[in-house]
Amino acid sequence: MSHDRLMRERLSHILQEVAKAEHAAGRHPDAVTVELAVKTQSVIDVAAAASALEEMTGRRAVLGHNRVQELLSMIENWPPGAPEVEWHYIGRLQSNKMGQVLRTGALIETVDSAQTLTRLENRLEASSQKYPIYMQVNTSGEDTKAGCDPREALALARQIYDSQYLDLCGLMTIGTNTEVTEDIAQSYRKLRELRDQISHDYPRRDGLELALSMGMTKDFTIAIAQGATIVRLGTGVFGPRA
Repeated sequence: MSHDRLMRERLSHILQEVAKAEHAAGRHPDAVTVELAVKTQSVIDVAAAASALEEMTGRRAVLGHNRVQELLSMIENWPPGAPEVEWHYIGRLQSNKMGQVLRTGALIETVDSAQTLTRLENRLEASSQKYPIYMQVNTSGEDTKAGCDPREALALARQIYDSQYLDLCGLMTIGTNTEVTEDIAQSYRKLRELRDQISHDYPRRDGLELALSMGMTKDFTIAIAQGATIVRLGTGVFGPRA
């Protein structure tokens, strides 16, 4: 079987599983967006996956990048005729790389501290439009995970809400690293509850709901049951990384 055909079959299977999870949770069809996590993937494979995803869903593909240089390279080398996509940055946001990410216009999913917010605002002072970001929260409490402490999330949300330059569009987390379903579910439930509290205290001026970016290949159905609106899938689409 060709590589492209295998990738399309994986993607089709994932979309079926997403639909089943939506139905099981009593959610509307197409409530969840599949974000392609494209770390280490070639631009040709990613463009093919983006095209297939748009064809299957009728929606522009979302591409999540962990590495700034890969993001820059993929934008620069995006093939002629490939579909337009929505670029997201899902890696740790280093201060020396901020300017490069901002120039791409990619939505940043990993803002996790007041210090990072201040640095972003300093770089956006000349901007006439608010820059879209998600706040990353460490809902698992694991030291290996990035993200702000859930107890600090409301204060951080307030700072973003008051910002002239930043637009809080969603929240993001990485689930607990365990095989215990309820522990994984709890880490996602915590993000949903934070989203609900933030939406109540600091409602978006455009009335749109804050996104919940949570769930990866191994646990995306659990995340959907807890309210995920975006699931970030890499190996489930492209296969194991080399």
